[in-house]
Amino acid sequence: MVDFIASKFDRSKITVLDLETTGLNTVTDKILQISMIDGYGSTLFSSYIKPGKRKRWPNAQRVNHISYSMVKDAPLIEDVFDEIQGILNDTSLVVGFNVQFDINFLTEAGFKVPITVYDVMKEFKSRHFLSSYNLSACADYYGISFGAHDANEDTYATLQIFDKLIKKEKPENPVKSHNVLKRPIRTRKRKPLFWGIILFVLAGSYYSYYESFKVIDGIEAYLPFFNDLAFYMMIAGLILIIIGIIRRIRIFIHRKKGMNS
Repeated sequence: MVDFIASKFDRSKITVLDLETTGLNTVTDKILQISMIDGYGSTLFSSYIKPGKRKRWPNAQRVNHISYSMVKDAPLIEDVFDEIQGILNDTSLVVGFNVQFDINFLTEAGFKVPITVYDVMKEFKSRHFLSSYNLSACADYYGISFGAHDANEDTYATLQIFDKLIKKEKPENPVKSHNVLKRPIRTRKRKPLFWGIILFVLAGSYYSYYESFKVIDGIEAYLPFFNDLAFYMMIAGLILIIIGIIRRIRIFIHRKKGMNS
């Protein structure tokens, strides 16, 4: 349904955007680069941004390779504010990869971003199972080549993946992608932690009220059976709880990898 709705938007009213920043904190970090293209791939805005008085961001620079010398003569965000806001005002659908990250930085800078959003990473994760969900891995799945962590390159790669998703295209050689999982991690069905807790609580309740059961007429003959049943329920509950905890840890690690874009 999301893909069907997205496919109905006027391509000229779709804005694919990507930001490079000095870090991950929207309050203390600054925008270094902004790229915006429309649904046809035409450039709407593309520029480095001078991050105020900030001159060093070593951790981010190791990833995006943007140095102070590259942005020292670039415009400040306030210098291009009206131009960027004008593009956003004319946008019906915002598309991005882990787009909430970009939206948070834009909002912190004072921009009003349209509420209709298509997160390519989120939609990709809902239908494909990879060992990593960064932009490079998702692009590789479809055989798309680009220079990662450059806002201009990232927007074009994001647009191409967006097109593949809304058209429900499959890669020509999906098995060759080194990120494809042989055994997908299940995240919605089979909830061992939930049922483990239920079994453990039921067994515990039986033992808590054991003395009360003993006074029931004619129950003595059945107590050994109930004792064994409660014991095995407790063991099964513990096993399911352990399995559930392990699965949640795996899912957490799996999703954490997907955020490293």
